Amino acid sequence: FLDQLAGSLCVKPEDIVIAVDAMRPQIYEGPTTEAAGNSYFGRMRSHILKEAAARGMKAVDLETAFRADFAANGRRFEPAIDNHWNAYGHAVAANAILNALGNWPQPAR
Repeated sequence: FLDQLAGSLCVKPEDIVIAVDAMRPQIYEGPTTEAAGNSYFGRMRSHILKEAAARGMKAVDLETAFRADFAANGRRFEPAIDNHWNAYGHAVAANAILNALGNWPQPAR
């Protein structure tokens, strides 16, 4: 997937941002356990982040931002009936991505 992504999008790898969701249940329940990190989702998160970065893509791990925000504000990032981000979760993710991009070059207009 990552090898084909740049060609499929007709952009350079360095112009691609891959943001990987956190293991949110572990954020709400306390520190991420070793078992969670070794789960399929945990291993895939690590693999995608590592491989995207190795290909020159900007890889953004949202776990740090979600964990810090939940510790500070105690607000969940999805509604009780759904695992998709709510508006608050989208705002936290967007801010984390913008912070990770920092002075990332803007496209020419």
